[in-house]
Amino acid sequence: MKNDHGKFGFHQKPHLVILTTHFGNNFSGGSTATCEIFYRIEDEFEDITVLGTQLGTHPFKEIKFIKYHYWFQAFFELKKLHKPNTIFYGDFYNSFLFVLAGVPYYFTYHDNWPELSRESTNSKWLSFFYTPVYQQIFKKAGMVFTVSKFKYEYILNFTPKVQLVYNGFEKKHGAKQNHHSQNKKAVMMVGNIDKRKYKMALQLFRQFSEDEEIEIDIYGNKVDKGLAQKLSQFHFVNLKGFHKNIPFSNYKLLLHTSISESFGMVFCEAIHAKIPVLAFDTGGAKELINKENGILIPPYKISIMKEELMNILEGKIPFRFNSNSLEKFSWENAGKNYLNYMLSN
Repeated sequence: MKNDHGKFGFHQKPHLVILTTHFGNNFSGGSTATCEIFYRIEDEFEDITVLGTQLGTHPFKEIKFIKYHYWFQAFFELKKLHKPNTIFYGDFYNSFLFVLAGVPYYFTYHDNWPELSRESTNSKWLSFFYTPVYQQIFKKAGMVFTVSKFKYEYILNFTPKVQLVYNGFEKKHGAKQNHHSQNKKAVMMVGNIDKRKYKMALQLFRQFSEDEEIEIDIYGNKVDKGLAQKLSQFHFVNLKGFHKNIPFSNYKLLLHTSISESFGMVFCEAIHAKIPVLAFDTGGAKELINKENGILIPPYKISIMKEELMNILEGKIPFRFNSNSLEKFSWENAGKNYLNYMLSN
């Protein structure tokens, strides 16, 4: 990808500064998206500096990672890095430090507030902090990128400077291994174990009787270890941990019990592998899931979800996967869009 940086006001390649927390593709969907997007356009920058709390695996040829332990450290680093010909980018609520430091910035909203306030009483109280903080970040950003129409419409309430840029997804899948015995119903769940994604799973799993034959593999980091322990107590649940390459083709169904999802990268991965998706009709799910590739359940009707899950596993519901439905979900296209907006604004 080549760009005439001069026509955008840059006489040489700009420096890029990314403010985040965990940086790498082995943490969460949001951190993976940041890596996947900027990795594809890293040659368009003179250099890339990342301010974060933890560095994981990443595909970049070269980055400078500055680890911070406290917000005031990140604040002063931002002040030092605030020089001409520098683009600043954030993907987390700590981007309010840009506002405090008087640094112009671009921002991508991956989080799930205010919907996340429904997760628990504690989350409801936390929403009184996170929701207004994010709203101020939206208002002050040079551009807010959003990954779903659902969030695009929400952010428009606070700023007209918002662009919908869909994330991409990993299109490579492991070979079919058929490690499940033939008398088992193989279901997969993907995502770090926390209350947002798996609180409703506990209620669903309690609906299964001892004689119902089902096996559920869960892929993801144990963020909430107490919840992970409760999930593991069900005899049909296997906690597989974090896997970079998940064998989607081994399964008959992707089950997703998140109470809200701005954009589900895993939905794309499952649909690409022609695995139907069963999820709640919340957030941006309807932008990806339709009757051809899955079923959306009214929030949060556990009994209906259980019924439809068994219908899918028993082959009672046919699915026709449209091979063209995922064309717009591309990391390469996302990178080009980010670059064009950043260099022209």
